[in-house]
Amino acid sequence: MKAPCSRLRLERLWLIALLAVCLSQGCTTKQAGADDGFVPIFDGMTLEGWRVVGGNATYRVEGGHIVGTSGKGGPNTFLRTLRDDYEDFDFRCQFKWDIPGNSGIQFRSAHKPPQNNQAEGRVFGYQYEMDQSERAWTAGLHEESRRGWMVALKGEENATKRQAVKLDGWNDMVIRCEGRRIQTWLNGVPIVDTTDESEDALQSGFFGLQIHWGELSQVRWRDLRVKELNTD
Repeated sequence: MKAPCSRLRLERLWLIALLAVCLSQGCTTKQAGADDGFVPIFDGMTLEGWRVVGGNATYRVEGGHIVGTSGKGGPNTFLRTLRDDYEDFDFRCQFKWDIPGNSGIQFRSAHKPPQNNQAEGRVFGYQYEMDQSERAWTAGLHEESRRGWMVALKGEENATKRQAVKLDGWNDMVIRCEGRRIQTWLNGVPIVDTTDESEDALQSGFFGLQIHWGELSQVRWRDLRVKELNTD
């Protein structure tokens, strides 16, 4: 009878070890259901479903990441989704800097009318700021090429928010838009919660990954996914 008891003991130990691994990796039933309804918008291998607009920065896929590298001269460059009608949503991804530089994530964005024989007008729209400078306004709300800063992380009242960014590792970010309400999070810290009551408020548009013109910089993004809200 000793052999069956030993096997039973080993099986129990194996189950305990498996449970410990699951808990450490966040694969409990509750966690596994947390991402229900999210759809990847980057396949991890190609830039299918995206296109580059604007300036001279380049984008490539490397190790399951989108890597954006600045080019010479301006204007700003964007890798934007082909789809341009995202309305209410919960958008999530991770980002990090390889080489410091200003960047951001466009949402509910569009193009201005072309000018001076341009094939396509300049990108404008809401932007989740990615700021690795001492200012540290990452996750603040900026409107590209139109109204400028809408929620800047100035002053002592925003000191805790400015400390949320990781300068050397991966950052978890969230953008949630529902109607005119816009919310952002950075590494689990709520940053922006505002309602755009202006007649210029944007109700839909594309997503875009910005590389700012200027000195050499390089940024990575991964695990880009979106859950559309109120689609029933």
